[in-house]
Amino acid sequence: MAAVKYLCTNILVLFLGLSSVSLAAPEDRGPRGSYVAIATGVVMGSATDVEGESAGSHIGSAFSLRFGEEVLPRLTVGMNISGAQAQANQSLYETYFAGLLFDASWQPADDFPLSILFGTGFGGGELTPKGSEGFTGQVAGAIHILGLQYDLRWPRNHGGGWCLSPYVRGHFLPASGESEAQIFTWAMGIETSWSWGR
Repeated sequence: MAAVKYLCTNILVLFLGLSSVSLAAPEDRGPRGSYVAIATGVVMGSATDVEGESAGSHIGSAFSLRFGEEVLPRLTVGMNISGAQAQANQSLYETYFAGLLFDASWQPADDFPLSILFGTGFGGGELTPKGSEGFTGQVAGAIHILGLQYDLRWPRNHGGGWCLSPYVRGHFLPASGESEAQIFTWAMGIETSWSWGR
């Protein structure tokens, strides 16, 4: 039931976000226009198992694909496909998660290209035990992202073009249903993007 609620909420949010992009006149859109971005990095985090017991920390790799539109100067909305896989530091479990999110980014200042990224959506993950004492658990429902990134754009005097963005992002998959399992990670890496300015 919770998964259906989150899915319906995100479909509504996606519909409203895409509607605002499609209805905006070109002169009302941001200077960067549409964008597509691919990111990779490393993750460090922790998890709890199906009983709510700490499963300890993990380390691994992350990926994401984002696309959308700068609907207003310095404000983007779009979709985010994110995921990660990791190994427990004490070798008692492996974990992975993935999700589809509605996301937005906001650059507070024109002359300082630091952006705040936030998103929410529908996702899931699993703890797979390793050995007889390994931890187990599944997460299905919500996924949330909050992060910062610094944009290095080329050419600098135009809204569109290439951009490299070092980033740090937190991913949180809360407990859902009867399972108390949850996953939290910090991801650090580089995002490469291309945008089509107006």
